[in-house]
Amino acid sequence: MTALNLSPSEILECRTGLAMTQLEFGNFLGVEENTVWRWEAGIHSPVGKKKKVIRDNLTRVRRNNNRLRKGATSDERTDNRD
Repeated sequence: MTALNLSPSEILECRTGLAMTQLEFGNFLGVEENTVWRWEAGIHSPVGKKKKVIRDNLTRVRRNNNRLRKGATSDERTDNRD
């Protein structure tokens, strides 16, 4: 897959990272819940603006997760100083 394509697992990662159900994610993107299910099952793939919105949000989710991990690591170091 190229960097522009989204795998089913990336779509799921984006949706769950945003703490949305398939219905909520579909509403957010302007598609039916079943469409989200088909994307996550690998039956179909998002295209155009929908793919870009998912890709942009996936980047944000991953960036936030990295910040949280780094913050937890810093907190763990602080806790070990006692």
